Amino acid sequence: MNNDFRQYSELYHHGVKGMKWGVRRYQNPDGSLTPEGKRRYFNPDGSLTREGRKHLNKRFGVSKASGALRIGAGVAGLGAFNAAAGTFNKVRHVTKANNYLINKSKQIGETMMKSFGNAKISDNLKNVLAKRVVERVAKDPEYIKHVEKAFKFEKYAKNGLVALGVGAAVAGIALHKYHKNKKRLEQNGRQYIDLMRTGKMQAKDSDSAVTKRVKNDYNNLTDQQFMNKYGASKSTYMKRVNKYGDPYMNSPLAKIGKALNKKAKSEVSRQKSKIDKQRTALKEKEFKYTKNLLEQYKQEGRDDLEIAVGPKGDYIIRNKDPKKRKANLKGYRTVKI
Repeated sequence: MNNDFRQYSELYHHGVKGMKWGVRRYQNPDGSLTPEGKRRYFNPDGSLTREGRKHLNKRFGVSKASGALRIGAGVAGLGAFNAAAGTFNKVRHVTKANNYLINKSKQIGETMMKSFGNAKISDNLKNVLAKRVVERVAKDPEYIKHVEKAFKFEKYAKNGLVALGVGAAVAGIALHKYHKNKKRLEQNGRQYIDLMRTGKMQAKDSDSAVTKRVKNDYNNLTDQQFMNKYGASKSTYMKRVNKYGDPYMNSPLAKIGKALNKKAKSEVSRQKSKIDKQRTALKEKEFKYTKNLLEQYKQEGRDDLEIAVGPKGDYIIRNKDPKKRKANLKGYRTVKI
């Protein structure tokens, strides 16, 4: 028998009432609200409705962080309760086990001593008998029951401590996220509300020149034109603005890019300084060689020669008298030695 109830010639669809394919109910792709969205998120006096506040908190991650904080605090509280309850019950059953061992051993010991009557018993024999009595009581089901429960609640308490640690860690991280997202909401929430109401992104005085230019294009270009120019949709850029305030200055990739650019400039400056030092050393070496050559000429009786330096830093030996120079090179000046 074929139990497959599906009919492959039929199409099944599930949605919400009033839903239409390709039609956004509350928000357009650029972040502005549809007429129905404005009625949903704004009161007639312009203030946010309950749904509007929920949407704003969700958009900036405040709701998510708050939920994680509640979960972490709940797990930590439950773990603390389990740890306390486990420790208390462990101590209770350990005490019961010890009391049972003492009382039962005492009862058996008294019965055993009566059986000896007035006979003298050595200390060694007493110790052996006491040890055997304790071993016998330790095998008693009532004693074993209390010991097993003590171990059970010890494990219960350890698991509670683990839950307490995990819950506290989750709550700590969530609290940090909550304050961080709350701060972003305070800084950029008004801008996002204006965007929802008007569909226009307002530039702030604190924005960088690049961000101001992108926001201006956001307001004037279509979504496709904005995508072609910047490689991101308007909704994606809107999320970046909500997250970083000024994406050009504060986003992780921008910070990496600036760091790499700074490093590249530093490397270029270092290489330039290195090359300048090499050139200076080379010029000094060239001048020293030219000076030694001039000294040789002077030893030969040529006192009519001098050293001149050109516009590119090259050195030559020439006659002091311009009329006797073979070639009148322009831009060369005499170097005083």
